[in-house]
Amino acid sequence: MMLVKLDFFSPFVSKPAFLEHGAGPLLPPPTTLLGALGAVAVRPEERFYAPRADFVLFWAPPYTEGVGLYRHYTLMTQKRTRLEKLPKAIEAVLKGREDEVVESGMTARSLIQNFLGVGSRREVYFWGPAYLLVSGGEAEKLAPYIYRVGQKEGLIAATPLRFAVEDLGAREVETRFYIPAGWASECVAVPYYGQVTAQCREEYFFDPRLGLNAERQPFYIPPPMGHIKVRPAKGYTAVKIVPEAGSDLYAILPRGYAEG
Repeated sequence: MMLVKLDFFSPFVSKPAFLEHGAGPLLPPPTTLLGALGAVAVRPEERFYAPRADFVLFWAPPYTEGVGLYRHYTLMTQKRTRLEKLPKAIEAVLKGREDEVVESGMTARSLIQNFLGVGSRREVYFWGPAYLLVSGGEAEKLAPYIYRVGQKEGLIAATPLRFAVEDLGAREVETRFYIPAGWASECVAVPYYGQVTAQCREEYFFDPRLGLNAERQPFYIPPPMGHIKVRPAKGYTAVKIVPEAGSDLYAILPRGYAEG
C-alpha cells in the first residue's frame, strides 16, 4: 500500500458523468483518482489511462461545498485536438452551415454551444491536506508523482509518507476515509464533534476492484465536519494507520492488507 498526503491549491471541481454542467461527486471518486494516477504515466499525452489498483481510498479533511460558474472550454481543461475542432465549427456557422456535423455526431452549432457555454459546477474547498491510500503495483508506483485531481486546474502537491498499520479486528472506528458500503456492517455519521448522530451519506462510485464496466457501488462519505463510525463487515478488518508525520488515521480494509 502507498499513503500520500495531498495538498490542494484550488477547490475540487466536479460535474456529473457524461454532462458538462451540474453537481458531480462530492469527493474525488476512485475513478477520478485512478485517472489522476494514469495522467502521471502518459503525460504529456492527452489520453485517459487508468492503472490497475486493488483499491483506492480518499481521506477528506473538513470541507465546504459551493457552486461556481465555469466555461466548459478553456485552454487548460481541454485537449489540443478539441482546440483544432472549434475554428472549423465557427467557420461552418459563419458560412451558414450550422447544422453540419463536425465531431462525434455534434453539429457546428451544438459544438460551439457545448465548448463556449457557461454553466454551474460543484466546488469543494478542503480546509487542510487530504490523504490517498492506494493498493496495487502500478498505482502505488505512480502515487508519489500525482499532480492534479479532477479538472486540470486542480493542481495538488503530493507527499508520500512512510507508515505503519495496526490491525484492530472487528472494532468500530471513527474515520474520514470514504468506505465502500459493502466493507462495513454498520455506519453512523457524527456531523459535528459531540453532537447527535445521523444516517451515513452514500454516493455511488465505480469500484476499481470490480472493473470500470461494473455497476456503480455505494460508498459511505464523511460529513463536512466530524466523522463516520464504521464497523467492518465479514472479510474486512479495521486498521489504524500511523504515518511518519501527522495524526493517526483509521480505516476499514480487506483482510490481508493490514500488514502495510
